[in-house]
Amino acid sequence: MVVPLVPIAMGLAGIALVGGLLSGVVAPFVGAVGPLAATVAAMPAWLVLRVIVTTADLAAGLPFASLAVPEPTGAVVAGAAALAVVGLARGRRGSEAALRQAAGGGGGRARPGRTPGAGRGRWRKPAAILVVPVLAVLLAAAYRPGGDPIVVVFDVGQGDAILVEGGRGGRLLVDGGPDPGRLLRLLDARLPPWDRRLDVVVVSHPHEDHVAGLPTLLTRYRVGAILTNGMAGTGPAATTLAELLVGDRRAVVAAAGDRLAVDGVTLDVLWPVAGTVPAIAPDSGSEVNDASLVLLGTAVGHRFLLSGDIEEGVDPELVARGLPRLDLLKVPHHGSRTATTAGLLEATRPSLAVISVGADNPYGHPAPETLERLRAAGAAVLRTDEDGSVEIVFRPGAMEVHSAAGVRTVGDLDRGPRQPLRRETGARRRHRSALRSCRRPPPAACPAPPHRRP
Repeated sequence: MVVPLVPIAMGLAGIALVGGLLSGVVAPFVGAVGPLAATVAAMPAWLVLRVIVTTADLAAGLPFASLAVPEPTGAVVAGAAALAVVGLARGRRGSEAALRQAAGGGGGRARPGRTPGAGRGRWRKPAAILVVPVLAVLLAAAYRPGGDPIVVVFDVGQGDAILVEGGRGGRLLVDGGPDPGRLLRLLDARLPPWDRRLDVVVVSHPHEDHVAGLPTLLTRYRVGAILTNGMAGTGPAATTLAELLVGDRRAVVAAAGDRLAVDGVTLDVLWPVAGTVPAIAPDSGSEVNDASLVLLGTAVGHRFLLSGDIEEGVDPELVARGLPRLDLLKVPHHGSRTATTAGLLEATRPSLAVISVGADNPYGHPAPETLERLRAAGAAVLRTDEDGSVEIVFRPGAMEVHSAAGVRTVGDLDRGPRQPLRRETGARRRHRSALRSCRRPPPAACPAPPHRRP
């Protein structure tokens, strides 16, 4: 089905290539006109390539689109398929020969000097040339924002990358996952090629599974502001990112009490407290995780929490500051055993919990006890290793959840019956408190903000 489109795509891609090269040459002289002309030149190629990709996706979704067959059955099936292709080719050649013979000896005569359908043929090429840009403009119109805020938890493997889209086209990306190529494929498939823009990029903390995709992203997308917790990482991608942000006016260190907005979506920074984050990442992975930026979002009456990789030591401090009930919780630290304590779940009672986690990861994420806590709280649980990328559309009174499992509507804070949550023992609580006091500065050096409900 797509083979006839391949030469068309190659030809149009050549035009796009020339347009891009010319744009780079003339950009210093014509300003924004050059990139605009390059975009117009690339639109037809993008349209044809989009049709090819969509056709392949639809075909791959059909029943029995692919089958895994064990050896030696695979060799037998492959041989049968090859014979079938040869048979079809021979049958087609035979049919064409029969048609030619019938045309030559059937006794009918064509009128001299006139080819059947010649008049119609004159208009086919101009019509085809006009159809491509018209379809491209129509498809561009289809990319307009739908008016509803959206949160997408991308399936980036063992890492995090979350896109927040406002109802009027504003975009915020939280983290970049562990693989630059995978992140760019996911973003490029979702966002139109003529609008490679991200208004805000948030770096929750400088671990490689959250930042590896960001250095490349900054070269491919127009980024407005870059929010960090002020900690420079020691991994290769984190080091590169820190070097890129030195002297960059877009880079802003965020802390508890800050607020940002993307169209109608507001995000309050709940953690960390200003002045508590070291400039260089410590050796302890838990300390780096616990310095993650935590964002509480509000969109058309819905509330969601993007919690980075915080572990159990931070949860009581967030609860003490006042957490509202949640419609969506992005489960921290890929659903590890030390993530999402019973106290936090009791305070927030999320309707939906999404775990960003890689398939067959060596850490055993998500931990069975974490899954049990989430389900005991009445949350519907989705995980990217099983459900793929999860898209949550916020509408007044309900959330529409899209994943590989299909489309589901979740009512506003509608969770149904709940089971009682297991309480932590006093010994366990004292143990966590001791660990937290070792990790954090003394209270005098880090005063807590006044208690308030965001």
